Amino acid sequence: MRKKGLYGVMLVTLLGCSSTSAEDEVISMIDGGNYNVSYLINEYNLTDLEETSYDYNQFLLYEELEGLFNDDEYIALIKKVQESSISEEVLIEPTVTLLENSFSGLLDDGDSVIAKNRYNDLNDEYKSFLSHIEDEINLVEQERKEASEREREEKEEEARSKIGDYIEMIHNQDYETLIFETLSGTTEVEENYYNLANAYDEFFNDSSGLDETYIHGLQSMAEFYLGEISNPDPETEELIESLYTMIEMRKNEDAGELGVIVGMTVEQVLSSQWGEPNKVNTRTTNYGVREQWVYGNGHYLYFEDGILVSITTRDY
Repeated sequence: MRKKGLYGVMLVTLLGCSSTSAEDEVISMIDGGNYNVSYLINEYNLTDLEETSYDYNQFLLYEELEGLFNDDEYIALIKKVQESSISEEVLIEPTVTLLENSFSGLLDDGDSVIAKNRYNDLNDEYKSFLSHIEDEINLVEQERKEASEREREEKEEEARSKIGDYIEMIHNQDYETLIFETLSGTTEVEENYYNLANAYDEFFNDSSGLDETYIHGLQSMAEFYLGEISNPDPETEELIESLYTMIEMRKNEDAGELGVIVGMTVEQVLSSQWGEPNKVNTRTTNYGVREQWVYGNGHYLYFEDGILVSITTRDY
């Protein structure tokens, strides 16, 4: 029993020397600027020691940061630093270097917006080390905006060079081709001629055999597309005015033939040749008040909130 107790004392002493020796080796590596010591920290369980020269969990964290950087996981690295701040003095400078290189990596990848957001989320301590990064981000943002503006101007100039072709398509009533060519356009010129082509297409849609309500709907859609056009050039303005004139002429023709047109108010209809209806059917919903005016012989007018929206009629 006496020998066994002595053996136990010797074993504890050896283990104590082993941990101390391992920590001395780790301290020597750290003092020499080598912070990749996780394999020794884990092998000798140095994080379990009560009293140590360094917080070894910090070195494990730092190696994790290095791994993220080597894998080009810049966003994850920055987020990790935000969540688990490095406090060991010897690790602050290399951690700042990792952050600096990560932000540079984001900027090189063209992710200036993400870089700016991540920088703004950093605590003030890291921002004090990385104030020059903010200047770099702003510079890249400015260059990006200038490049985007140049690209927009080039596209606008290219689109303006096609205005003559667009006008010719309108004159040739080749609306579908013009709609297709400008459908994905991002310039104001392309968007304007997309709307103009749709307006003409709706107005000149073959309406033979269609009821008056549908025809009025086509006119309304034509006016809607015309209303979407902004800052038109002089050539476009002429085409817009021409179509507006034709729409008004058609409305006047319809009013002359039917006596009423879609869009009239209740008062205007009552003042027209239709006059008072024989019967009014009213239905109130969550969307408003809908009325059916019955005149007999298959003649009906439909109002929504006091505005004529539909006409059903036989030869009148």
